[in-house]
Amino acid sequence: MMNELFGLWMFQIRNEFYADTQGALLVYDVTNQTSFDALDSWLNEMKRDIGSSADFDNVVFVVCANKVSTVLHC
Repeated sequence: MMNELFGLWMFQIRNEFYADTQGALLVYDVTNQTSFDALDSWLNEMKRDIGSSADFDNVVFVVCANKVSTVLHC
């Protein structure tokens, strides 16, 4: 069962997730360089799974920097 969940069957669901994508919001943590560097892998995944390059070129991408304070204010 685990093999079915994480094998080809899951990959096909992921492809359907990107079907008819019109826009994507990519958020990274400004205090974490690794999260910023990961934006390339997200873009590559979407480029691969969206389909044709014409479909990918029509998607609007927005990159958003995020910072959450770790100090609680009461």
